[in-house]
Amino acid sequence: MSAALLGSRISLVSKKNIRYEGILYSINESDATVALQNVRSFGTEGREKTEQQPSADGAAAAFVPPSDAVHPYLLFRGCDIKDLHVHEEAKTNDQEANKPPEDPAILSAEVPEEVRRQQAAEQEARKRKEQRQQQQQQRRQETKSGDGGEKSKRGSRGGRKNDGGGGGGG
Repeated sequence: MSAALLGSRISLVSKKNIRYEGILYSINESDATVALQNVRSFGTEGREKTEQQPSADGAAAAFVPPSDAVHPYLLFRGCDIKDLHVHEEAKTNDQEANKPPEDPAILSAEVPEEVRRQQAAEQEARKRKEQRQQQQQQRRQETKSGDGGEKSKRGSRGGRKNDGGGGGGG
């Protein structure tokens, strides 16, 4: 296998007859390992019934059910891989499918820098507008809930003045 296969969807069957499927992340030739990412286990899928001989450890092949879990990363020992299949859906093919056709009229498929800056400025303006609206809404809520409190504070201050003034004059 070569680095050109990195990013390809891979199915492999371990010596325990469990099939795994994921995206080829790395191949380490010196350690004889294969790493897959976003890996699902499809279990033995009936392969344990076709196994004539017991495994190397002397145990008969056992049924392993499929799993819905997606493992972010699994590292496989190369000597324990029984079969490996590269699916046609390679990452590079997906990228090529998204490329525009070769046409001399097309100068670039990249978003121009000035358009990116304009979009960023518009997004920032939307954020500021949303923040102002939230602040205004918070002030309105504080004003509604705070009116009763302000009146009672004013009333108590006024009461103190009147109490103090009435006590000194009488």
